[in-house]
Amino acid sequence: MITEFKNMIVYSTDWYGNQTFRMLPVVKECPFNEVIYDPTTKVLAIISKEFKEKPNMFPKLNDRGEVVIKKTGTSSTGVEPEYIQERKMMETYYEYYLDKVEDIKDFINAFAINPDHDSLKIIDEVTK
Repeated sequence: MITEFKNMIVYSTDWYGNQTFRMLPVVKECPFNEVIYDPTTKVLAIISKEFKEKPNMFPKLNDRGEVVIKKTGTSSTGVEPEYIQERKMMETYYEYYLDKVEDIKDFINAFAINPDHDSLKIIDEVTK
């Protein structure tokens, strides 16, 4: 087992009304910002400290900072206005998703300083 990575702490939390756990770094050398287990999808989401440039669509703004709307009708016709969008490059953190129970447990054992935390029982509970 890998032991030199143990640089995150597990703690109990709530995720959209469901009990779960998160992990947070305890040293700045940890390669991750945050880890959270979603018990509804049974996925461990891992947010890296590394980022990449990624194109994203945003509403286009005019010179006054107002959203530009394409005229597609009026409210009296029941047609909703369409917002003009533009592509902008944005720094986005790398995200990793683990969905196999053994991979999730291996990750926790490699990075958690407290891999026996009670909140981790949720992994086995949701897989039953």
